[in-house]
Amino acid sequence: DAHLDTVAMTDPHDLSQPLVVKLHFTVPGFATVLVPKSKISNLKSTIRFTLPKAGNGMLTASALSWASTLPTRKYDIDMHTTSTWHMVHDMVLPKGFKTVLVPDSLTQIYGKFEGKSTTVAKGNRVTNEAWFRLKDPLVPVAQYPDLRNLLAATEEIERQHVMLKSGGQND
Repeated sequence: DAHLDTVAMTDPHDLSQPLVVKLHFTVPGFATVLVPKSKISNLKSTIRFTLPKAGNGMLTASALSWASTLPTRKYDIDMHTTSTWHMVHDMVLPKGFKTVLVPDSLTQIYGKFEGKSTTVAKGNRVTNEAWFRLKDPLVPVAQYPDLRNLLAATEEIERQHVMLKSGGQND
């Protein structure tokens, strides 16, 4: 039932600028609503959801997931190009709910690549900003464990919940 409201994109033929794609969409029923079974008045409804997924962790599905499936590697990984991937999820919260839990933050910086994810609740919004930067197309075998650790950490963050409780105003 997701509805794509608007799409905006910079010129894909202009190679002097980064490609920026903005998608604005509405997803009814996106979150799980937990309603207490008891009629005790001080129990509150809870809304729980995970952040939208972006392939394998913060990376696009075709980027590094294929290269990180082996427990060890004998050869370097050649990605053929450098890249930077940046995504922002900005979610509007329902009225009368307060954010009580957001996913952990992540910052991991290695020689050839780095990744970051932060989620902030402010007012009636929850915003997650995540990026990954591959500074050199060749990832040496010695950095392969670091790459796997970064991917595992981002996947863990994607499993963590955002949780909202009813009865409060958003700060």
